[in-house]
Amino acid sequence: MRDLNVSTTRISAIASNSLVAIPATASVHEAVSAMEKSGVRRLLVSEEDGSVVGFVSAGDLIGAIASELGSLASALRNVITRESAERAALCTPPARPVFLPLSIPAIR
Repeated sequence: MRDLNVSTTRISAIASNSLVAIPATASVHEAVSAMEKSGVRRLLVSEEDGSVVGFVSAGDLIGAIASELGSLASALRNVITRESAERAALCTPPARPVFLPLSIPAIR
């Protein structure tokens, strides 16, 4: 492939012939599994009648997963903040009065 003449080489000579399709109803998890199993970074997305709806790339899936992880991280931060505040309220000792003498007797 290094000696490729780009003006005469047909795209079919360099195109991948390992096309993998998943149904449009597949989940993100199923798409990731299909990519891992077949060793591809892009999947055709098809309807039940076999018509191609489009394709999904590994980058698309990473974006979707990252968005979910961001939402999960935000929810976890909120829970940790709330629990920390509740724990602090339970663990804070009650205030105790401190009596200080108005004057200190002289030591002789």
